[in-house]
Amino acid sequence: MSKGYYTVQEAAEKSGVSTQTIREKLLSKEINGTKAGREWRVDIKSLNKWASISSDEDDYKKDLYIKELEKENEILKMKLISAKNFLSTLNETINL
Repeated sequence: MSKGYYTVQEAAEKSGVSTQTIREKLLSKEINGTKAGREWRVDIKSLNKWASISSDEDDYKKDLYIKELEKENEILKMKLISAKNFLSTLNETINL
């Protein structure tokens, strides 16, 4: 994310509120922003703080890594169950 601002539309999408709400928060100074002609530029850090959105890229990467590990863990659990079932079947066959 190279720019330090969102458009009103982007800010609304990121925070899950309407564009009107974003404009109201800009006017009441609850969110920092600047006017560029007729358009607002919403400060990303200010929006994130107001909307309680984590802006730390490291946190995002950690969360993503955790999700990947959870998926891998589930796959390994299934493989372990399959291996146990195979060994149980093999053991029963040998004991016949």
